[in-house]
Amino acid sequence: MLKDTLVLFGQTLEGDLVSMDVAVAQGDANRLLHAAHHLKSAAGAIGAARLMRAADRVCLIARTRDLAGIEGLVETVRTAGKEVSEALADLS
Repeated sequence: MLKDTLVLFGQTLEGDLVSMDVAVAQGDANRLLHAAHHLKSAAGAIGAARLMRAADRVCLIARTRDLAGIEGLVETVRTAGKEVSEALADLS
């Protein structure tokens, strides 16, 4: 079951990151909130604490609808996601 969860996480990670990038580019706080919340939940399910915390910060900001300066935080999420992805690849 854990392996299935890890595989599913790996399959959806890039899509969530792309959704976040598109949302930021379009200034779409709702889409950003949805993508970040999905990523936060998925990261929590596999114990990826750094990624979960970074995605949670994006959620908090997206709820305010003021996305000014959010790009740096989204990059932090992307970096944390890359670290998790690399760790999952090492498990294979």
